[in-house]
Amino acid sequence: SDLEPLMTNQPLQDTITLDLSAEKVVVSDTVKIIATIAALVQPDKTDAELRADIRKMMKKLIETAEWQFSNLTRHADMTGHERVSLQATARVSETENVNLENRAREVSTPGLTVSHVVADTSIPATMLEEAEQALRIDLLTKLNTELAKINEVMKSDITQPYRVYQVKFQRTATDYSNAIRSKGVTMTAATSYGSGFGGDDGDEALGNAQKITLHASCAFARHALVS
Repeated sequence: SDLEPLMTNQPLQDTITLDLSAEKVVVSDTVKIIATIAALVQPDKTDAELRADIRKMMKKLIETAEWQFSNLTRHADMTGHERVSLQATARVSETENVNLENRAREVSTPGLTVSHVVADTSIPATMLEEAEQALRIDLLTKLNTELAKINEVMKSDITQPYRVYQVKFQRTATDYSNAIRSKGVTMTAATSYGSGFGGDDGDEALGNAQKITLHASCAFARHALVS
């Protein structure tokens, strides 16, 4: 057939495949606060004036936060005022994730309120990406070590050594956000990882951690030695 010449011209290869894995626990001591703000204002109030009032209120909520504002909408109501809504977000220390709803009510005033506030405890994507990059480097280092051992054990000819033919990475992640730790006892069903909320003095602590396991499927190949 037409395929036979192509197949006979292909060099034979010996291949060895193996799987490697490495894991890392990523711990974050921050949370993202997401607040919904509602206001009832005079129609001639500018966005700059409104934002100044809002920033003053949000500074009272969390003094150290650098708030970012988005999704601002304004529309007139039957009274001649304008109803304004927007969202504020900030990444802060997890020590601020305490009593948020009550604190929001305390800083709210008639006509300008924090109507809803939540804390997102998920690990920032940049931290996960950095951890995965470190795991890839770790696995590639292991791969080179395995390759050297394979060539030694297989007594490979120096002109025909095994080489890296293919590497495929796959990540799995286990989330342990908000694991409660008290006096060294963890209230989770699996192994826990704490973020150190409250330190190591035995106080109740909130954990915000994620274990990443990266798997590498590796293939080594060399031209077959034909006698």
